[in-house]
Amino acid sequence: MNILKKIKEWLLRPYPTDDSTKSKILDDPAHLVEVDVVVLLDPTLVGNELDYEAVLQYLKPDGALLINTSKKAATEFNKKFKGSLFHLNASQIAQETIGRNIPNVAMVGGLTKILNLEKKAVYESLIRDLNTVFSQKIVEKNLQAFDQGFEKIIPIES
Repeated sequence: MNILKKIKEWLLRPYPTDDSTKSKILDDPAHLVEVDVVVLLDPTLVGNELDYEAVLQYLKPDGALLINTSKKAATEFNKKFKGSLFHLNASQIAQETIGRNIPNVAMVGGLTKILNLEKKAVYESLIRDLNTVFSQKIVEKNLQAFDQGFEKIIPIES
Protein backbone atom coordinates (compact mmCIF):
# COMPACT_ATOMS: atom_id res chain seq x y z
CA MET A 1 0.00 0.00 0.00
CA ASN A 2 1.16 3.54 -0.71
CA ILE A 3 2.82 4.86 2.50
CA LEU A 4 1.47 8.40 2.10
CA LYS A 5 -2.03 7.03 1.67
CA LYS A 6 -1.55 4.93 4.83
CA ILE A 7 -0.36 7.97 6.80
CA LYS A 8 -3.35 9.94 5.55
CA GLU A 9 -5.68 7.14 6.62
CA TRP A 10 -4.11 7.06 10.09
CA LEU A 11 -4.13 10.78 10.66
CA LEU A 12 -6.86 12.39 8.63
CA ARG A 13 -10.56 12.28 8.94
CA PRO A 14 -13.16 14.47 7.30
CA TYR A 15 -13.59 17.80 9.02
CA PRO A 16 -16.84 19.60 8.28
CA THR A 17 -16.78 23.24 7.26
CA ASP A 18 -20.45 23.89 7.95
CA ASP A 19 -20.81 24.95 11.62
CA SER A 20 -24.13 23.15 12.07
CA THR A 21 -22.62 19.91 10.74
CA LYS A 22 -19.50 20.38 12.86
CA SER A 23 -21.43 20.64 16.10
CA LYS A 24 -23.49 17.55 15.24
CA ILE A 25 -20.40 15.50 14.41
CA LEU A 26 -18.39 16.68 17.41
CA ASP A 27 -21.33 16.12 19.76
CA ASP A 28 -21.88 12.57 18.50
CA PRO A 29 -19.66 10.21 20.53
CA ALA A 30 -19.47 7.84 17.56
CA HIS A 31 -17.28 10.41 15.81
CA LEU A 32 -14.95 11.04 18.73
CA VAL A 33 -11.77 9.01 18.44
CA GLU A 34 -8.45 9.01 20.20
CA VAL A 35 -5.47 9.47 17.94
CA ASP A 36 -1.87 8.36 18.39
CA VAL A 37 -0.29 11.46 16.84
CA VAL A 38 -1.20 15.11 16.40
CA VAL A 39 0.77 17.24 13.96
CA LEU A 40 0.60 20.97 14.60
CA LEU A 41 1.68 22.76 11.43
CA ASP A 42 0.93 26.29 12.66
CA PRO A 43 1.47 26.71 16.41
CA THR A 44 0.62 30.43 16.19
CA LEU A 45 -3.04 29.34 16.14
CA VAL A 46 -2.72 28.08 19.73
CA GLY A 47 -3.79 30.84 22.06
CA ASN A 48 -5.52 32.73 19.26
CA GLU A 49 -7.93 30.44 17.43
CA LEU A 50 -7.25 27.24 19.38
CA ASP A 51 -6.53 26.51 23.00
CA TYR A 52 -4.12 23.86 24.25
CA GLU A 53 -6.93 21.57 25.31
CA ALA A 54 -8.45 21.65 21.80
CA VAL A 55 -5.15 20.51 20.30
CA LEU A 56 -4.75 17.73 22.85
CA GLN A 57 -8.41 16.77 23.23
CA TYR A 58 -8.32 13.54 21.21
CA LEU A 59 -4.64 12.70 21.58
CA LYS A 60 -4.01 9.56 23.59
CA PRO A 61 -2.16 10.27 26.88
CA ASP A 62 0.78 8.18 25.64
CA GLY A 63 0.57 9.59 22.10
CA ALA A 64 2.94 11.92 20.30
CA LEU A 65 2.67 15.61 19.47
CA LEU A 66 4.79 17.01 16.62
CA ILE A 67 4.97 20.81 16.53
CA ASN A 68 6.37 22.93 13.72
CA THR A 69 8.37 25.44 15.76
CA SER A 70 11.80 26.99 16.08
CA LYS A 71 11.73 26.46 19.86
CA LYS A 72 14.17 23.88 21.18
CA ALA A 73 13.01 23.89 24.78
CA ALA A 74 9.86 23.06 26.70
CA THR A 75 6.68 24.97 25.94
CA GLU A 76 3.25 25.26 27.53
CA PHE A 77 2.43 21.89 25.95
CA ASN A 78 4.88 20.24 28.38
CA LYS A 79 2.66 21.30 31.28
CA LYS A 80 -0.47 20.03 29.60
CA PHE A 81 0.71 16.84 27.89
CA LYS A 82 2.79 14.01 29.31
CA GLY A 83 3.16 11.92 26.16
CA SER A 84 5.98 12.25 23.63
CA LEU A 85 6.58 15.81 22.45
CA PHE A 86 8.69 16.71 19.42
CA HIS A 87 9.70 20.00 17.84
CA LEU A 88 10.75 20.45 14.24
CA ASN A 89 11.51 23.75 12.56
CA ALA A 90 9.82 22.57 9.37
CA SER A 91 9.10 26.12 8.20
CA GLN A 92 12.79 26.95 8.20
CA ILE A 93 13.65 23.66 6.51
CA ALA A 94 11.05 24.34 3.81
CA GLN A 95 12.27 27.89 3.31
CA GLU A 96 15.87 26.68 2.94
CA THR A 97 15.15 23.70 0.69
CA ILE A 98 12.02 24.57 -1.27
CA GLY A 99 12.30 28.34 -1.07
CA ARG A 100 8.81 28.72 0.40
CA ASN A 101 7.18 28.20 3.77
CA ILE A 102 5.47 24.92 2.86
CA PRO A 103 6.42 22.70 5.83
CA ASN A 104 4.32 19.63 5.06
CA VAL A 105 7.01 17.36 3.53
CA ALA A 106 9.52 18.22 6.27
CA MET A 107 6.81 17.33 8.80
CA VAL A 108 6.25 14.01 6.99
CA GLY A 109 9.98 13.37 7.52
CA GLY A 110 9.60 14.01 11.24
CA LEU A 111 6.43 11.96 11.39
CA THR A 112 8.21 9.09 9.65
CA LYS A 113 10.78 9.06 12.42
CA ILE A 114 8.21 9.36 15.22
CA LEU A 115 6.14 6.49 13.83
CA ASN A 116 9.29 4.45 13.21
CA LEU A 117 8.25 3.90 9.60
CA GLU A 118 10.73 2.52 7.12
CA LYS A 119 12.37 5.67 5.78
CA LYS A 120 13.22 4.13 2.42
CA ALA A 121 9.60 3.08 1.80
CA VAL A 122 8.24 6.54 2.63
CA TYR A 123 10.97 8.14 0.53
CA GLU A 124 10.12 5.96 -2.48
CA SER A 125 6.43 6.71 -2.03
CA LEU A 126 7.17 10.44 -1.94
CA ILE A 127 9.19 10.19 -5.14
CA ARG A 128 6.41 8.28 -6.87
CA ASP A 129 3.64 10.64 -5.68
CA LEU A 130 5.51 13.92 -6.12
CA ASN A 131 6.69 12.98 -9.61
CA THR A 132 3.06 12.83 -10.74
CA VAL A 133 2.57 16.50 -9.87
CA PHE A 134 5.89 18.35 -9.79
CA SER A 135 9.01 18.80 -11.88
CA GLN A 136 12.13 16.80 -10.99
CA LYS A 137 13.73 19.94 -9.50
CA ILE A 138 10.80 20.49 -7.11
CA VAL A 139 10.72 16.77 -6.23
CA GLU A 140 14.42 16.89 -5.31
CA LYS A 141 13.87 19.96 -3.11
CA ASN A 142 10.98 18.22 -1.33
CA LEU A 143 13.10 15.12 -0.76
CA GLN A 144 15.77 17.33 0.82
CA ALA A 145 13.06 18.77 3.09
CA PHE A 146 11.94 15.24 3.98
CA ASP A 147 15.50 14.16 4.83
CA GLN A 148 16.09 17.20 7.00
CA GLY A 149 12.74 16.74 8.74
CA PHE A 150 13.71 13.16 9.52
CA GLU A 151 17.15 14.18 10.83
CA LYS A 152 16.37 17.42 12.67
CA ILE A 153 13.40 16.38 14.80
CA ILE A 154 13.98 17.29 18.46
CA PRO A 155 12.49 15.23 21.29
CA ILE A 156 11.44 17.57 24.12
CA GLU A 157 11.74 16.34 27.69
CA SER A 158 8.80 16.85 30.05
